[in-house]
This record gives sequence, C-alpha cells and structure tokens, in this order.
Amino acid sequence: MRTSYINVLVNREKPRGRSRFAARVLALLTVAAGILGVAAPAHAIAGGTSVPQGRYTFAVKLTMTDIPDGDGTRDSACTGSLITPQWVITAGHCFKDSAGRHVSRTVAKRTTATVGRADLGTRRGRVSTVVAVRQAPGSDVALARISPPITDIAPIHLRAATPKVGMLLRLAGFGDTGRDEPTAKVLQTGTFEVVSRTSKLLGVSGRKPSATTSACKHDSGGPYFTVDGNGQTELVAVVSKGPSCPHTGADTASRVDAIADWIAATVGRSQLNRPFVTTPPRPQSASPSSKPSSPRSSRSPASSPAPAAALPPPAGPAPPLRAAATGAAGLLTIIAVVALRRSVRRRRRATLRVRSHRA
Repeated sequence: MRTSYINVLVNREKPRGRSRFAARVLALLTVAAGILGVAAPAHAIAGGTSVPQGRYTFAVKLTMTDIPDGDGTRDSACTGSLITPQWVITAGHCFKDSAGRHVSRTVAKRTTATVGRADLGTRRGRVSTVVAVRQAPGSDVALARISPPITDIAPIHLRAATPKVGMLLRLAGFGDTGRDEPTAKVLQTGTFEVVSRTSKLLGVSGRKPSATTSACKHDSGGPYFTVDGNGQTELVAVVSKGPSCPHTGADTASRVDAIADWIAATVGRSQLNRPFVTTPPRPQSASPSSKPSSPRSSRSPASSPAPAAALPPPAGPAPPLRAAATGAAGLLTIIAVVALRRSVRRRRRATLRVRSHRA
C-alpha cells in the first residue's frame, strides 16, 4: 500500500469524522505552505528583525581572523558603516591590544570589511581589506581605511545636528541574536529612542519590535541612524557598550557629531556627505575567504591586509522552479476545497437516508 506524505501527517493521530477530515485539510495546507517556503521572521540584534537585501547597504561586517590570544589565536567581529569609499567608521574597542588598550592599527592577522551584503550567505556586495586604523581622541570610535576602495555602494552621510532626547533612531548590526545565541547571518535592525545625552555619548533604549530590542555582542560600532521620507540616511552615533542582551533600559552610543572635525580631518572633509555617483570598480581576480567570527570578546576586536575582491551577485532561486512550486501549492489548496465540498455532500446524503429510514 502506497503511503503519501499527507497520509503520514494525518495518521499520526486517528481522529474521527469531521476531526479526521479537518486534519487532512490542515495537512494539505501545511504542505502547500512548506512548498511556498512560508516561515516566521528571524529575530536578532537581540529582538530585532532581518533586513532585506539592498537596504542599508552602507552597513559593514568587520571580520577579524587570528587575533593573538595568549598561546593561541581567536577570531572576532564588529559592525561598522561605510562613510567614504575608503573609510569605515566603527567602535574604537574593535581594535585593541592584548592589554585592552585601543590602538591605531589592526591587531588580527587579517581584517576584512564586507559591505552591501545583508545576507552573509550570499556573494552580493563587496569585500575589502582593512589596511590602517585611526582612533578618535577621547571617544570610543575608530576609522578603518580599506583597500581597494568601494566606489559602487553609497556611503552613509554624517548628521551634523545635535541629537535630541526623544528622537527615534534605527540600529543595524551583525551581532549575536541574544545571550548565548549565534551571531546573525542576516543584517538585523530595530528602532531605538534617545533617552539621555552627554557631550560625547547617547543613552538609547529599544522601542521596536520590543522594549528588549538591544545591541548585542559583535554589534559594536554598528550605526544608529535616521531615515528621512526620501530614504536618505544620516549617521548619528555608533554602538559602544551596554548590559548583556537582550535587556530593557539604555545602551551607550558614541556621538559622531561630537567628533565631526576629527573625522573630517582624517578622511578629508570633501569626501564626506557627497552626492553618490557610482564608479564601477576594477575587476578583482580573487576574493578573501571570510571565516565565521567566534563570539568571544566584548562586543568587538581586528586584522591586517589580504587581497580584496568584488563579488558578483548570487543567482537567485530559479523562476521556473518558483512558478512550479506556486502551482503545486495552488493545486493542493484546490484539492482540499474539493474534498471539503464532497464531504459535505456525503454527510447531507447520509442525513437524508437516515431521515427516510426513520420515516
């Protein structure tokens, strides 16, 4: 006797009458949903939501490989933002030596910057190598110079105005998805409110998707930014430190307006907040392999040169396969409806027969 997948689903329990029929219909619809790939949204940044490919392309995943650690090495990661084709802004503590001091150099054997790739499982975007680091004086902010420059992805603009308590900001990050949870494979985002302000820092608390939405390990250096009605983004602050995630209450972020003159002097004022004009990069022959980062350090640490490459976009799901899957799902739904109608007719006929016998 041939046993179908649907029968296996239905026969795990043996309901009777309408319950049995309802179970069969549910099984059909479950298979249809599976064919279409329906799934609940992934959550991370500790309580954030996944960013679709093509949005917030200025976000950077910094991958540090082989950081000296006692007698061995370790890997780590941070988040950052592309602010010019050649410079990434991130947290200062992403580059620190074995004594915990912030240093103006890479500290890992290799540090790569992956830009414009919301889903790290694809080959979209660009990958460059961090070749130099500059630490901001008196602030937990660093600038990382990358090579080759990335000229076909729009950098984020820097906000000049002083942030106000009560304003809403968006955070994007590649950090862990929660306490003892893995690092996000897809860029995560959430909405935060500025709850306090000092001359160099902001206190920011999660608001959406929930009050426990919070920056997590490896979100260090991630951008807190605004988005206007035209989609223009402006960087307000970068992730610095906070309690274990997820949590309610404030995280601490370093204001970029407070160090605007230093940033301009380092990268060149004329390079900042420029209208974006795409310049196709020269083709690259090889791409660096990015090891997954291990969640070992605070929300941070770094690396040194290796060839960088322009990576082609991945081939998406085949349209014919998607169409076939959609058709199969529709067919299963039709079968379920037809079966329901037939069952109703059979019950009516049975009821009529019973009545005729009683008469």
